[in-house]
Amino acid sequence: MAALVIGLWSLIHMLGGGGMSIESEELDFVSAIMEGYRLPWFFSGGWAIDLALGRLTRRHDDVDICVFRENVKEFIEFFTEWNIQVENRAEDTNGSLMPFKHCFPIQGMTDYQ
Repeated sequence: MAALVIGLWSLIHMLGGGGMSIESEELDFVSAIMEGYRLPWFFSGGWAIDLALGRLTRRHDDVDICVFRENVKEFIEFFTEWNIQVENRAEDTNGSLMPFKHCFPIQGMTDYQ
């Protein structure tokens, strides 16, 4: 995903777009949180497109970020103190929430609690 975002960013710059001139409290909030995360991360999704274009194209309901797969363990450890919940989309759960750490196994993280 990060490679896709970087590729999209490069393509838009080549076409004459770009320039991170968007002012957004949401992006400022996420950037402030991620300031302490010392590995590469990127805005992705709709915000990545808007940042690459240098203008807001639509209203956003969320902020997506992306990290490289090899850094997922450090990313999760960065948010250890957070109570992150995700929607369980299994048919028999009616969209209940479950802790993020139980969503999927990550190779090399069998000791993660």
